Amino acid sequence: METKTVDRDIEGLKHAENIWARSLTEGNPKLLATIIDEPFSFIGPDGQLERRDDYLAGYEALEKMQVKVASIDMDQIDYRVIGDVGIVTGHVLAKVEMQGQPMTEDVRFTRVYRRGEGGWKLVAGQGTRIAEGPPLGAE
Repeated sequence: METKTVDRDIEGLKHAENIWARSLTEGNPKLLATIIDEPFSFIGPDGQLERRDDYLAGYEALEKMQVKVASIDMDQIDYRVIGDVGIVTGHVLAKVEMQGQPMTEDVRFTRVYRRGEGGWKLVAGQGTRIAEGPPLGAE
């Protein structure tokens, strides 16, 4: 694949990731829906499988549940493009208020996109909560 094509694909994936983060901090599930493909599935940190409608309904319910995402910081991000598939892995640190109580979500993620006529659409995602605990090797 040409470097220009790969660069353009990675920029498209970055744009989709920015929409994902912005939709959460703005509390805008309709914006999130613009990048979620119809055959979407997500495996959450609790191991539960959600399909597109349930995933979006969860975000629509955040306001009623008094949950606000104050900020999302992403790092250690790796973008890969294989044909019409884009894979994004990384780390998210989200500052959240749940019923007025501040908390932090520390998660490693994988998101899989497919390229279509309308750009990159998210087809699968998985998040693993990073448990608090002693550093590796500590006794």
